[in-house]
Amino acid sequence: MLYALIVIYNKSLEGSITYNCIKDNGKIPVIVYDNSENDYGNSSFAEENGIVYYTQNVNVGLSKAYNYVIDKMDFKNDDYVMVLDDDTEITEEYLNDVFTAINKHEYDIILPIVRSGKHIISPANVQFGCRVKAVDNVSKIDPSRITAINSGMVISSKVYKSIRYDEELFLDYVDHIFMREVRKKKCSTYIMNSVINQNYSRDQKQEFEAVKRRYEIFKRDYYAYCRKCNKKLFYFLSITKLKIKYSIQYKRIV
Repeated sequence: MLYALIVIYNKSLEGSITYNCIKDNGKIPVIVYDNSENDYGNSSFAEENGIVYYTQNVNVGLSKAYNYVIDKMDFKNDDYVMVLDDDTEITEEYLNDVFTAINKHEYDIILPIVRSGKHIISPANVQFGCRVKAVDNVSKIDPSRITAINSGMVISSKVYKSIRYDEELFLDYVDHIFMREVRKKKCSTYIMNSVINQNYSRDQKQEFEAVKRRYEIFKRDYYAYCRKCNKKLFYFLSITKLKIKYSIQYKRIV
């Protein structure tokens, strides 16, 4: 069985791009974890539409949300979980490729090509054991250094027997630390030909206060990621670069 897991944050499920892309498929049970801090009517909407719905009425972050669902659902060994953000554009081509891949029962991790605008943001290579390096063509992906973002990733439930999401990370690099464990355990990974588009927040200019709040989350998560990779120098270099970027863009210090 293939399940779609959508983590939603501060919006109505009914208005989610992702949910509206897959709701008519009929073959994919939908699981929603709601990290919203306000009531958007998602619980009643989920009940009316046969959606498995979880929430703890507080934003627990991505790692805890994913692990909570894994514990509650008790997936079977031949199940797969399609992990999705709430603003991911899902195509029929992508879904068809997913079903083709899982029916082979050969892969632990199945990845689409994810684009934000003209750029490939997933999959990517890891450099120096830590740095996520984008590629302009997936033929340049090194299987021994592969990493990927959560959105669109399809995971065999068997993987969750030995790998869980690191709850020290709240939002950023949750996926890359997960993929670090995938590489360590030599899980089989497959890249599909299908492309999905992701609304990547860093590509959009936002109000300074929102950027500042987001920066504080990123800073904590990225420090934890670099520490776990034993590459703290990358943290200091990247944070300095990001501070300079925001100072130029907003004429203010984050």
